This record gives sequence, C-alpha cells and structure tokens, in this order.
Amino acid sequence: MGQFRQFGASLIVMVMALGFAPAVADDAPGAATRSPLQYAADLKSVAAGLLDQLRAAKEPEAATALEQRIWDTWSRSGEPESDKLMQQGTVLMRTGRLDVALATFDALIQRRPDHAEAWNKRATLHYMLGNMDASLADIDKVLALEPRHFGALSGIGLIRSAQGDRKAALAAYRRVLEVFPLSAGARQSVEILGKELEGDPI
Repeated sequence: MGQFRQFGASLIVMVMALGFAPAVADDAPGAATRSPLQYAADLKSVAAGLLDQLRAAKEPEAATALEQRIWDTWSRSGEPESDKLMQQGTVLMRTGRLDVALATFDALIQRRPDHAEAWNKRATLHYMLGNMDASLADIDKVLALEPRHFGALSGIGLIRSAQGDRKAALAAYRRVLEVFPLSAGARQSVEILGKELEGDPI
C-alpha cells in the first residue's frame, strides 16, 4: 500500500503505494528474449538485492534513492499487458475513478496472482474505499509474496491506527524499520505511538 502508511505518516506510505514510477530501462543481456516468468524471477532477484542495500543504508539520500528503485522494480511484472493494467489502475486511483480502478486491479490480479504489487495497489484502493478488512486480506497476499514489502507493512500500521489499535500499529511500524531502518515516516509513527502508549504494556 504505497502512501498508505498512517494518516499523517500514513499519507506518505499511501502516496508511495499510489505512485507509479516509470520503469527503469532494462539493459540486462537478453532482456528482450526472456520469458515473462524468467523476467519476473529476475525482477524479484533485483528487488531482493535492493532491499538488502536498503536495510544497510547509512545515509538518508542513499535510502531514498534505493526506495524509489524498489518501487520501480515492484511495479513491473515482466509482462507488457500486465504492466499496462498497473499503469491504468494507478492513474485511475490518482484521478479518483476508484470503482474503475478496482475493476482494473481485479483484472490484473486475475491475470498475475503472483505479482505482489498488484495486491498492494488493490489493498491501497480498498483502504481508500473504506474496506479495511478487504485491504488487510490483500496485504496478507502481498506479504506472502514479498515479506519485506515495507509499503504493505506500513499499510497495516495505517489501518490499525484508524481502527484505534495502537499496539498493533506500533508493531507494524517497527516491522517496517526492520526492513527500512531509515524510513522517516515509520520512525515518526513509532515515536508518536510509543508516546501515546507510555505506561501501557506493549
């Protein structure tokens, strides 16, 4: 769920989730001849390497650049038609055509149920529509496919905060920091929720 972090801090996550960055040029040898399944496996491998770098990043600027590269990679499926649906759905979300966007992401998920970011975008959309249970169900799918999806983890924090479950929200944002230690939004949320829960057993 990109900018679906929490409402204040959560707005940031949601924005990230909604944002569809242009695909990075693929200069890998044989890129044009790879099958969609091989391309998807290559993208997953690239994302894994970038997530390792993100966790080890020491400078905010480096972390921000890695974060954008990760979103770019996650947004691609390795198949032109699926990527077109991703772009179309994201534009529809940005322009407020939520019902049409939902149908678009439904079609994308039916076509590519292995694409974590497709589930993440639909989770964000369900959140925007007020369908919290549906959003959480889609987040479960995201994390089953990509356990280190910091956007989806932030989405849990956002939803749990909206539901008044501050302890669960705090736990979710702490999980974000395990993956993305320099996430300013998650760190701010942890600080705010921690202060609100002072004196309560965590």
